[in-house]
Amino acid sequence: MINPASMAFSLYDILKAMVLFINAICILNERFLFKYGLQPPGHDAERTLKTRALILIHSDMKGILRFTMLWINLLVILIEILFG
Repeated sequence: MINPASMAFSLYDILKAMVLFINAICILNERFLFKYGLQPPGHDAERTLKTRALILIHSDMKGILRFTMLWINLLVILIEILFG
């Protein structure tokens, strides 16, 4: 029988899911994005949700968050090793 308490989401599980999602966005390479027409928009592009997301992916996610995510990943790995 499965214990219902062991199946509940904790705040840590939600944090791990967010880290995995941000990792997936950070490793998208340029060729993959260009293949599906997701190149960064120009400065005069209309500010839709899609263009804002592309600007976020191309600038912030790939530059600033790459080094931050390195340390967050190491922290998550250490917690997993220590506490299972």
